Amino acid sequence: MQKLSKTILFIPEVGIFPFIRSLAIVGDALKKQGDTVYLTYCTGQMIRCPMMDMFRLSAQFLPSEKKRLCHLCSKQFAKVIKEYDFEIINLSDFIDQDLLQSIEGLTLSPANTWENTVYQGFSVGKMAQFDFALATKCAIYPNMSLEHQTFFGDYIKNTSLALALADKIIKVHAPHLLFAYNPYGQCQGVRYASEQLNIPFFQVENASLFGADFSQFLFLKKTYAKLIHSQNWKNSSEQPINSHYVMECWKDTVFRFYSQFSHVFSSRKNGNIQDLFNQLALDLKKKTIVVYTSSQDERVGFNCVMEIWKECKPPIEVFKSQIEWLLMLKAYSTRNKDIQIIVRIHPREGNRQFGFLSRHLIELKEAIGQSTPSFIIIWPDDPISSYDLLELADLCLVSWSYMGQEATRVGIPTLSYLNGMYYSNDDFMQTANNLKEYEEKIEQMLGMNIEWKHLLKAVRFFHWRTFVPSLDLGKDIPSDCKNNQQWPHLSDSSAKIVNRLLKKGPNVIEYNINNWMKSLTNNSEKEETKALRLGIRLFLDKLFYPPKPTKPNSFFNRVVNYFWKKISTKELFYLKENPRPFSDYQLIYSEDLSCMNSFIKQTHDNHALRVILSDSKNVQLIHNGKTIERISPMAARLARLHHQNTTSK
Repeated sequence: MQKLSKTILFIPEVGIFPFIRSLAIVGDALKKQGDTVYLTYCTGQMIRCPMMDMFRLSAQFLPSEKKRLCHLCSKQFAKVIKEYDFEIINLSDFIDQDLLQSIEGLTLSPANTWENTVYQGFSVGKMAQFDFALATKCAIYPNMSLEHQTFFGDYIKNTSLALALADKIIKVHAPHLLFAYNPYGQCQGVRYASEQLNIPFFQVENASLFGADFSQFLFLKKTYAKLIHSQNWKNSSEQPINSHYVMECWKDTVFRFYSQFSHVFSSRKNGNIQDLFNQLALDLKKKTIVVYTSSQDERVGFNCVMEIWKECKPPIEVFKSQIEWLLMLKAYSTRNKDIQIIVRIHPREGNRQFGFLSRHLIELKEAIGQSTPSFIIIWPDDPISSYDLLELADLCLVSWSYMGQEATRVGIPTLSYLNGMYYSNDDFMQTANNLKEYEEKIEQMLGMNIEWKHLLKAVRFFHWRTFVPSLDLGKDIPSDCKNNQQWPHLSDSSAKIVNRLLKKGPNVIEYNINNWMKSLTNNSEKEETKALRLGIRLFLDKLFYPPKPTKPNSFFNRVVNYFWKKISTKELFYLKENPRPFSDYQLIYSEDLSCMNSFIKQTHDNHALRVILSDSKNVQLIHNGKTIERISPMAARLARLHHQNTTSK
């Protein structure tokens, strides 16, 4: 008789709907293929799980506060079991007094020694810094406050408890696969237990598309496999991509510019660039460099994971810190009179998320001081959108921020000071190995003539980083999680694919690349180009006629908005479900200002015609016989690229 496979979904934070829905879909797919699927049930055993962080429980939370969250989790758990009929693993069955005492004993020593805490061979003290940095917006530091000591100690104990529970559960149930959601310390403890007992483990995530696309699944055996994947892009950079993915790139760009989501930290694009230009006292004759810093919590987590798992080589860093980087750029701005630098300090460093400043922000303010006419600092809580600044940029500089990749997708070259992380060294995006090379690349990229090939490669890189590593289950699964009463099921055909990829292979990346190569035809490049031109027209349409946001109407969305506003102090807006539909049009680009009257007449007679008339950074959209004037190097650049490519629509 064939031995049945067992799968365990380890998720104490079952109250977080997107997390549990994703894992439940995976479990259901494997169950359809004959697996016995177990779901862990936490009734308050975890010490500080992601559910408690999502609801921002304080370090000294009351038992009644935790009990309330446990009640929410229990209600959600009952729904999952009713819908999918998984077997149940009660975490309480694996906890005894001896285990609790050993966990509590981990933080009995002075707090300044906790970083080196090891539990069952795993560096829980280092790994707990991941969660600590996310919650407090700072790395651990000498003489931590009592509040921060409590947070750090709880994360050490929670990571250790997850490890101990996973170890015991594996030994009792002998699963063939084990899943957890997201890369937090709790997940890392489960991964360690799995690897020690040679059980295949997958960290499940969803693709970063329109904020988060919950129909696109990543199954990661390594926490930062995405870094390695980004560096492998050049192997396929010359291959055209399907026109669908080209358009998804542009739609995602519009979403990020004009919507808000938990992982889109900037406020939505305002659109009044002339006012911003005047407010910052910018000079039209100078090149504009826009700099985006990153929040330190991302890097703290990255460093901890890399140090423990040693999954890839450490990145080459031109600067020891972002402060050193910004001081260099401030000095650079005083030496080079033909440029102006705008620095956007990451919004998460300020009050807008969690209601308090990061320690790093305080250090930044002390170190870099005030703005100068050529070095303008936009602080986190300043009411200026990162996307308005992007519209003015001739060059984008980042440490490791995702904003640089967004910049390349609208034709702005980007330079990162980290080599070997999320940026692959090419031409439209570059990295440097040392200070001399970094300064040389700033000069070279400021004078760079952006061509069609640069924009094309930027869109292809987006496809490589977003779609190639994720399994598209959109045929069966909604891309959003707005309806928390909706528990999807995969079709039998999709379930078979999930089962094969997770157990037999190929892996998801190999599977997607194989399907991609099979899909290519003699017309693929032509179709890709046609879609890229259409995407430019779509984006320019939204730039000049921005979509209006709407507050969420459904009860569930109002609840989500309430908690989002509570933890971020921002109102949550969605793009309207049915925004003004996009009607395609003919686009003409010209730099001949003497033709304005002729263009006005042509567009008055032909409503499907629009003209972008450019005078350096000033552009005018001529449409329906009327003009809209705007300072927008971005619009001029994209319209020029559209014009220079002669492939027919």
